[in-house]
Amino acid sequence: MAGIFGHIRFGVPDLPATATATTTASFDGDTSAVWDPRGQTLRLTCDRLGSNPLYYHLTGDGVLFASRPEAILAHVDPVLDLDGLRKALAFTLSVPGVPWSGISGVAPGTTTTVTPSGVRTETYWRLTAREHTDDLATTVANIRDLLTDAVRSRPVRAALLSGGLDSSLLTALAGTRLHTYDVDFTGYEDHFTADDERAAPDAPYAAEAAAHLGTLHRTVGLTPAALADPDLRRTVVRAYGIPPGWGDRDRSAYLLYRSVREDFPGALSGEAADELFGGYAVFFDPVIHRARTFPWVATGYTTYGPVSEALRPELRLDLPGHLAGEYARSVSEVECLDGEDEGERRMRTVAHLYLTRALPVLLTRKDRLSRAAGLDVRLPFADHRLVEYVYNVPWSMKTFDGREKSLLRAAARGLLPPSVLGRLKTAFPSIRHPAYSAALARQAAELAAEAGHAVFAIADRSWLGAVGRRDARSMPARTRNTLEWILNLAAWLELYRPTLRLP
Repeated sequence: MAGIFGHIRFGVPDLPATATATTTASFDGDTSAVWDPRGQTLRLTCDRLGSNPLYYHLTGDGVLFASRPEAILAHVDPVLDLDGLRKALAFTLSVPGVPWSGISGVAPGTTTTVTPSGVRTETYWRLTAREHTDDLATTVANIRDLLTDAVRSRPVRAALLSGGLDSSLLTALAGTRLHTYDVDFTGYEDHFTADDERAAPDAPYAAEAAAHLGTLHRTVGLTPAALADPDLRRTVVRAYGIPPGWGDRDRSAYLLYRSVREDFPGALSGEAADELFGGYAVFFDPVIHRARTFPWVATGYTTYGPVSEALRPELRLDLPGHLAGEYARSVSEVECLDGEDEGERRMRTVAHLYLTRALPVLLTRKDRLSRAAGLDVRLPFADHRLVEYVYNVPWSMKTFDGREKSLLRAAARGLLPPSVLGRLKTAFPSIRHPAYSAALARQAAELAAEAGHAVFAIADRSWLGAVGRRDARSMPARTRNTLEWILNLAAWLELYRPTLRLP
């Protein structure tokens, strides 16, 4: 769980022990930083999927590197330019990027080598196309074996258990009685309305899974006042290091992690299962596949993309153009098999996009929030052996029974109750209580009335003021998400006080 920071000055081969020069560190998942003072060479390696990110900044005579950009910013003046702002907004739409000018990230599966003569990056791992020769029964058995080994290779005593297929299966495969946790909100079932992301609340399914598996289960209950607390927002923004874009879910995830850490140092999580096994509805929408943008952007921009009126028009952000460029680069990386039909090629591309673009953002989110809470969150579905194997299973086999996550459901058969085994993908819960929306509206009005705040170099004051005056109960999802992002942006600018180089 320890972070990493180093400052290398070239031309200084032997520094005293008090100097910040000689650093060797490694993390689970093969993220490492190795400095060779004799060869004046620094090698920064990021793990295969980006579970443990790494960043660097070139100085006049060396390089700063760290597992968090904020450690570098303690030694470098923060600068936010237009390109960085685009990356900050794109990050909320699950497209990786570092917003700070002059700070770069080491891409997953690569090694960046820094010497006095320059920087070079080499790829040591990537998703490659291989023919899948196993039949269905063998494939299901192999998936179960690989996942069991990933769960048990580094045992923990706790798990995040939502009552969904992913977390329930991990809990079942642990081979020991676990302490399990889920999150719920005051009045959640009373105010719940089914939507495209959530068909039903988690609580009944989590309770059923816990009872079936014999876990010691605890529900972490959260109130509207707790989630709307400005101090909590600042804590989470500081942990994130970027204005987070998932609204209250970032704060509830942090509080869930913190609650687990009160009891245990580590816990299992089902993160990465949907990206790997095809758990999202967009995997089944051919219209979205032909949209020439990231599938989750095509479906989610109208919910999670910024309301254009909320940003100063002078910025000319052209976020769609930025996303189009990133999409083109992403698609160019996909390797297909000779003779693979058009449908399989299309689905391989969709899987590649999710695993190489959406998943690293989710893993960065997990990394920053869990580290801030002091919790080591284990991700068996991100085990590279499992990823390499499942990635090359044909889509026709991945959906052999005509629905999402067919292979994972088959691997879980006999371990889970039918209702949990057959449950549809459900997103992490989001508070629905009107008291929370009312608190957001009050905070919007207060910020809109604050003269001279740096956030209005980016956000439109009149839009924010209008949101603060409207009936919070009728606030559309996109408006609420944009408001959350602006409040996070304001906290971020207060924390880091960057130089703004914007139109």
